Amino acid sequence: MNYERTILELMDRVLCLEDRIHSLEQQLAATPAPAERAAFSAEPPGFLEYLMSVKHMQQASARARVSNCARVAQYEGDLARHYAADHGRELLRRLSYSREDQAAGAPPRHSIPMSGNIYTGTSTLRMAVGHYMDYMDYLHTQFS
Repeated sequence: MNYERTILELMDRVLCLEDRIHSLEQQLAATPAPAERAAFSAEPPGFLEYLMSVKHMQQASARARVSNCARVAQYEGDLARHYAADHGRELLRRLSYSREDQAAGAPPRHSIPMSGNIYTGTSTLRMAVGHYMDYMDYLHTQFS
C-alpha cells in the first residue's frame, strides 16, 4: 500500500510539472530565443539557456527548474535579491527539510504551499534555487 501511495504522489507531481511546462512553453513561444541573441552579442545567457548549455540539462528538466524558481520567487521573493543579500544562503537554509523533520512532522521553514510530500517538494525547490545561485555566480564571473 505504501508503494501505491508513493506512485500516486509521483503521478500527481508529474501532472503538475506537465502543466507548468506547458505554461512555460507558451510563454517561451511568445519571446525571442535568448540563444539566438547571445550567439551574436556579449549578452549573458538567460537562466533557461544556462541550464541547457552550461549545466547540460534536457529542455524539459531545465524548464521544470525555471518553473520551480518562479514558484519560490512567488512566495519567498525575488531570487536575484536573495543572491544580492547573501548569495541565497538564508533562502537555501529555509529550503532545507530533512527526513528527520519529515518523521517528526515538523513544518517547513519556507512559506511555499506544498501538496504532497514536503520533503521531496522542498528538496526539488532547493535544488532549483541552488542552480539559480550557481547561474548568478556564473554571470558575475563570466560577464563582470
